[in-house]
Amino acid sequence: AHPAAAGPPGVPSGPGWAPARPLALDSRPSLQSEAALALAGPYTLIGWSDTRDNASGLYTLFWEEEEVGEEQPARAGRPTFENQMAQTPAVVVERSGRAFAVYADEAQIYLLRYDPALGRWSEPVQVTRGLEEWHAVARAPQLATDGAGDLVVVWEDDRNSGSESGLGSDIYATVCDGAALVCADQNVRVNDDETDGDQRRPQVSRQGSQVAVVWEDPREIGWEAPQIYGALSEDGGRAGGANVRGSAPGPGGLDSAAHPGVAHAADGTLFATWEQRTGSSTAPADIYAARKQGSGWEAPQRVDRAPARTRAQAPVLAAGEAGGFVVWQDNRS
Repeated sequence: AHPAAAGPPGVPSGPGWAPARPLALDSRPSLQSEAALALAGPYTLIGWSDTRDNASGLYTLFWEEEEVGEEQPARAGRPTFENQMAQTPAVVVERSGRAFAVYADEAQIYLLRYDPALGRWSEPVQVTRGLEEWHAVARAPQLATDGAGDLVVVWEDDRNSGSESGLGSDIYATVCDGAALVCADQNVRVNDDETDGDQRRPQVSRQGSQVAVVWEDPREIGWEAPQIYGALSEDGGRAGGANVRGSAPGPGGLDSAAHPGVAHAADGTLFATWEQRTGSSTAPADIYAARKQGSGWEAPQRVDRAPARTRAQAPVLAAGEAGGFVVWQDNRS
């Protein structure tokens, strides 16, 4: 919450929560959306997509402890014939105060670095490689750091799709050197199947050299009932591991799992969460979570306690010294 701004009038807060306060203080007609949050040590960083420049740009707000900085554009939108946009951003910050952000324009993924000594963002560098066909679009990037500038970027990728292949989107990844702001020359496909359908909504978590990626995957039942799959890399994302399903469809095969999240706890335990529709792809969703155990996942457990026929959806997961924490949208009220 931005302590310099008054909260919106008449908006109630839950027990223990301070009133909601606006972060983007621009008074002109514009849309602020797709907020991304990162924390490390005393630093907090928010990034979001912002249309105040007449095209979607990436704006950020940085603060240390209780000292709030001023919002600034990391990448302003440029309304030209080749419309340069910054959409679906993700951010990380390190304990030194150095930060990184990724975003998608209409086709590619880009990476930027924030230098706390200079107080500004770098020019973006392109992360994606080999997206040359008209249908080859990269989107929904996610970002993880080892705390010392060794970065992994994952995203949805359409390079293998099209009418001839019959395949859908895949999950791709690459590694980047944050100090030099240079990314690998080749992108690596994370999902290991050759089935038709779209792998979507990747999420990534990192602890040391271990990198975990989870995503929605239709390989077993089809696009109407995707499941949550994951892959684990032990060398900082340079080589991926086998794909393993984390969700557990029911005996009828009609359960669907979507909107995954993943996080490492302080002791190295890996958690995943998702929204699950049981018995039908149109059933109201509930929130489930599972813990990684050895080469597989433990049996998923339901997290929410919403009444029957109440939607609980879009979970977000974080973990730390005190364990794992999940928040979600909930329609019980």
